[in-house]
Amino acid sequence: MKDIEKTKKPKKTDDFNHYESFHIFYQSQYDRIDKLESRRENFCNYVITISAGLCVLCLSDPEKLTTANSFIAFLFILVINVVAIIFITKTRPFIKMHQKRAERASSIAEPVFNMIKKDVEKIYSNKDYFRRDRVYSYLHGTIIFIAILFFILNLKIKICFC
Repeated sequence: MKDIEKTKKPKKTDDFNHYESFHIFYQSQYDRIDKLESRRENFCNYVITISAGLCVLCLSDPEKLTTANSFIAFLFILVINVVAIIFITKTRPFIKMHQKRAERASSIAEPVFNMIKKDVEKIYSNKDYFRRDRVYSYLHGTIIFIAILFFILNLKIKICFC
């Protein structure tokens, strides 16, 4: 009896439910990717804003900027930008995981779409030095470098005027 049930053709509603389940799973993977990318971009924007604001604050009144204050500002900028770089680096594997899940689901559930995917050349971003996550990392690295320069210049200025 069970063998007969396995060989029966699925009803139209079963086909529709199968397609809907696939579509929901596939869409949820790309929704997760979107959320991860949005969080990454928002976090980076917050860190850039805080870093820029702190630099402007430190440079607005250089007479009040002591060596201790400049060191604390430098350390804070350094820490939040390093955390941002780590956050950027850690989100990429999760994004890739959701992409692979979606690709795997589409290869199993929708072979017709796979033919379309095979016809279009895929852009492999793994070897791209200017992909989005790396550009953000470069930006945070540049902010760290500028903070180091400001700190060193502040120390030299303080030493020269002493």
